[in-house]
Amino acid sequence: MPSPAGPSPAGPGPAGTGPLSGRNALVTGASRGIGRAIAEAFASAGAQVMISSRKADALRQVADEAAGRGLPGRIIWQAAHPGRPADAQACVAETVRQLGSVDILVSNAATNPYFGDLAGLDTARAEKTFQVNQLGVLTWAQQAWHASMREHGGVIINVASIGGFMVEPMIGFYGPCSSPTSWPPGHPSRSGWPSG
Repeated sequence: MPSPAGPSPAGPGPAGTGPLSGRNALVTGASRGIGRAIAEAFASAGAQVMISSRKADALRQVADEAAGRGLPGRIIWQAAHPGRPADAQACVAETVRQLGSVDILVSNAATNPYFGDLAGLDTARAEKTFQVNQLGVLTWAQQAWHASMREHGGVIINVASIGGFMVEPMIGFYGPCSSPTSWPPGHPSRSGWPSG
């Protein structure tokens, strides 16, 4: 079953004004915090923005409040679990359907369901952390590439945690799972990712 999506006419959205006018962005984990701030900054700069997270009500509120502020770019939404490939595929496809392309992908979604010593970490929560924080980053990038960026080009921004750079007590598994978002410059293209 498709995830709930915000109402919007099919096809490319109206052009905004600003330095990102004519660009279309997709931001994961955007119902609050850093992701929401990024989405609103993009819309303020004229971009058309698709936001996603697991919670449809929170996404709807972000989009409604942005519309009420009269930002140059509009914000639309689609609920999607960041760790489920089918949700990523559907959200990227809906972004292309409504906006015309994915010029900017911001992988901001992450999870940390366990706080404590590694000795007490159960498999279910370890798998959830890995699925969202590592495989999720790869999956969303792949979907954006195949659906839009391979043909039109684009930019992928991965929001990293400081835990990917150092060992932190009580979040010893979360830190290493943040490492894909802290790749050094040029790493994806040098390791087999096509440039576009």
